[in-house]
Amino acid sequence: MECNPVLYSWVAVYNNGSSLSEFDGNGRHLFKEIDQDKLDQLSWASSDPTKTTYTVHIAPWQRVILFRRHHFNERTGEDYVLYALGWQATIDGRNYKSILFIDPQTNTARITENLG
Repeated sequence: MECNPVLYSWVAVYNNGSSLSEFDGNGRHLFKEIDQDKLDQLSWASSDPTKTTYTVHIAPWQRVILFRRHHFNERTGEDYVLYALGWQATIDGRNYKSILFIDPQTNTARITENLG
């Protein structure tokens, strides 16, 4: 199976209602193009209607976590991509984070949290 790193693409929605999509009519946008100072929510969205869209709302004091991670399943011999979406923040000198890991093979997600 060929690994498909773009099964999900990100969509940033700003606090003024405008948005920026990773892929649009102008090509591909980079993560660094997201204006995190104006960010209201960030999603992993799929063009496949059977897949869930995953969204996190971002407060001004939070920093975005967003990445793809390639995996190889030794049991099945298949390559696949996990998607991560979340936030982190430093509060009173302690690091807090919450990350949602999305597995498109099973259409499931699990959250991990590190609360200081």
